[in-house]
Amino acid sequence: MKFIGKLKSSRKLRFALLVLGVFISVLGCSEETVENGRGLFYEVTGGENPVYLMGSIHIGEEEMYPLHNSIEEAFESSDVLVMEIDLDNLNEMAVAQEMMDYAMYDDESRMRDTISEETFQELLSYAQPLGIGEEILDLFRPWYGTMLLTEIAVEKSDFSQEYGVEQYFLDQKGDREVIGLESVEDQLRPFTLLSDESQQRYLEETLGEMETVNEQFREMLDYWEQGDLEYFETLRRESMEEVGSESFQQYQIAMLDERDLNMTEKIQELLENDEEETYFIVVGSLHLVGENSIVYNLEELGYHLELGY
Repeated sequence: MKFIGKLKSSRKLRFALLVLGVFISVLGCSEETVENGRGLFYEVTGGENPVYLMGSIHIGEEEMYPLHNSIEEAFESSDVLVMEIDLDNLNEMAVAQEMMDYAMYDDESRMRDTISEETFQELLSYAQPLGIGEEILDLFRPWYGTMLLTEIAVEKSDFSQEYGVEQYFLDQKGDREVIGLESVEDQLRPFTLLSDESQQRYLEETLGEMETVNEQFREMLDYWEQGDLEYFETLRRESMEEVGSESFQQYQIAMLDERDLNMTEKIQELLENDEEETYFIVVGSLHLVGENSIVYNLEELGYHLELGY
């Protein structure tokens, strides 16, 4: 398919938008049309409690909604909304402090010690309009620059966090309980595995994608609305197979495989507890596709997963 070639050269921004549930919240590709967005949506059976799995995108547009009738009906029947992070009870000040603890150097090191001056100046050109000067920017590790660029990319695009899938369901939660599968630390810890070399490469590749933000996001949203599993399976597989340093491969494993295993364990607890409730779970779309994903792990445990539309 035509899109596979594009993925090899530009995947960093989409990767971040599909696997990170907290950062984006706090901080024309196909001829096929879909009347109501499908996304990646599964019904999980074989446990004591009904569970639905929804693969999210953390940005969107108003025209995406309402979603497919099967998704809307499943959510209406649910008792508990489950997310990667409990965004309904998020202490943004505490999250910001935790982010700073991970993202800032704790010694005399500076970003300029790690990346080229040319790369630093290019990043600074994006950061300065946000009021982040070079002295402040220099205090951060390069991976934080990549996350900052992801936030800026969203702002530059035609899409909005306001219409992200998590926000859509939060706006309709009513009196449902909202719980999280992970902590903020669970999402930050993988970045500590990145070597200086890997951080520089990650930052440089993301900078190289900034001029094609709208095209990338439009492609991603189109395939998401169609529920095109192949697109997301390819993105995950190529992200995991990407040639790079050993530390970058460890980061990818921690960001996807290890987190997926941990979230699977939490989902199994929901499937088997004695609360007699229906759980509607929303996680980044890449967590639901491919080998070692949540879907893969649940099937290995003997549960039956069926596309819900």
